[in-house]
Amino acid sequence: MSWSEADLYCREAQKGRLLSYVDKAESDLVTKWLRRIRYFLGFRYYWIGFSNLGHELSWEWSDNIQSPFEAWAEGEPSKIATNSMKKHCATVNTSPLWGQWTTENCAYQLPFICKSKSRKLSYAC
Repeated sequence: MSWSEADLYCREAQKGRLLSYVDKAESDLVTKWLRRIRYFLGFRYYWIGFSNLGHELSWEWSDNIQSPFEAWAEGEPSKIATNSMKKHCATVNTSPLWGQWTTENCAYQLPFICKSKSRKLSYAC
């Protein structure tokens, strides 16, 4: 799904939101979870709820949490357009950038991670 479709799915079907991070401890838990599912699913990137859609100068969480925590991979967030399309949405990575974030075009069809209000994680493809 695209980033917007994934966000809508998490809100409506899961009664949660795309994954957001509060701190490094939560990031470490997500990375551990990704290591377990990576070998079964094979995906390298998952949408998370971080974007700069509509406000290109700042990145915000789709669930409106206020968190200073960031885990950008080196050189990210990308300010370079790819194929004439800007990268406004964030993904969390598996191998080899375990748990680090990169930017992608929001229209790309990628799997995603939802987080429920009880902080339970689930994924969809």
